[in-house]
Amino acid sequence: MTANEAEIELRRMWPGGPLRQWSERRHGNFIPLHSGGFAGRYCCDQCRKPCAGVYRVIHASRWLCGPCKRALATRVLAEGLRPAAEIIEQP
Repeated sequence: MTANEAEIELRRMWPGGPLRQWSERRHGNFIPLHSGGFAGRYCCDQCRKPCAGVYRVIHASRWLCGPCKRALATRVLAEGLRPAAEIIEQP
């Protein structure tokens, strides 16, 4: 782990909100936050990997990347847990 990676942590943007990379200092294309610090890419609640965006999955109470959302939708349909229509995508 490099020194820069050690300075970047995951933070929830608000209670129940999505995870994002966060740092006290600017890294690459991180954007400044009004509350202080700098925000980077969104991160998936399931795999914890940075991604371009996340989807709010209401019945799972999580924010998931595309691959994790598709995997969950496939499992939901296979197990008949709830309809896949409850998976909400960002515009």
